[in-house]
Amino acid sequence: MIHACHVPTKHIRGIRALVRLHIKLVQDRTHVINRMRSLLDAYNVTIGATKLYSKKGIKQLCEVTLGTESETIVLQQFTRQMQNITENITDT
Repeated sequence: MIHACHVPTKHIRGIRALVRLHIKLVQDRTHVINRMRSLLDAYNVTIGATKLYSKKGIKQLCEVTLGTESETIVLQQFTRQMQNITENITDT
């Protein structure tokens, strides 16, 4: 005999989908932050903010100039990507 299984309601499935999305967005932001830290470490640049995605951290990241123009552009792109992901996290 096969036991009955629980099938969650549409509401519960929707909430679970939002939780999965939130987790994925936080993971994506962490990946971007790790890339940024690696890039900053390569040029011995330190940021005073504890969290790079804070307002203070973003302000300091926007002021950083790295050794080459292309690396500075990469850092700017990472910063924008991190800001977008952070906005999406707060929306969910």
